[in-house]
Amino acid sequence: MFKSFLDQIGATGQPTKDSYDRVDYYFQIKGKKYVAEIKVRNAFYSDYLIEKDKLKALKDTKNSEGLDGAFYVCFYGNQMYLFSTKAIK
Repeated sequence: MFKSFLDQIGATGQPTKDSYDRVDYYFQIKGKKYVAEIKVRNAFYSDYLIEKDKLKALKDTKNSEGLDGAFYVCFYGNQMYLFSTKAIK
């Protein structure tokens, strides 16, 4: 689902290789590089949540790899929410 979104906005990217990686996706757009954590939530969850450890992993990866940004992507119902880690407290 996320790749479909990236295709629509003219971005390129690739998922991480190992299912145990700390982040899910790297992508590039307009010369900038980003990392993302992707979750698909359903009625079981009452909100679009992110674990503290996942947020820390996003921030750590952004900093250690010198990326331009880090995002939490949440598919909830038929909507996609894209949160910059700067906006998450």
